[in-house]
Amino acid sequence: MSHSVLGFSWEGFCMEQILGQIPGTWESFFYRTKVGAEVDLVLQRRVGETPIFVEFKYSQSPKLTKGFWAAREDLKPSACYVVYPGPRAYPLAENVEVLPLSQIHEIWKE
Repeated sequence: MSHSVLGFSWEGFCMEQILGQIPGTWESFFYRTKVGAEVDLVLQRRVGETPIFVEFKYSQSPKLTKGFWAAREDLKPSACYVVYPGPRAYPLAENVEVLPLSQIHEIWKE
């Protein structure tokens, strides 16, 4: 559980689960700027529509970085999700919800 690549492995596994299940018409991106704004996965129903952000955190109490909040300010997503290995969904901040991996289907139900 303390291995240095656990978080990266979790992120890759969760991203594969989402990308394998979202409808084929959706677009997916990674977002990072020179000044450090970053989000793991940006989803859009169609190019030009308001995006949805997805972050992946292997933690029972996930915390988001300054880069996430900067990216949120840049792109103004309609919703933000943090996928974690815990058992229940809960709000983290306004328009940011923490979801267990078992509930990722909620992301594209908006």
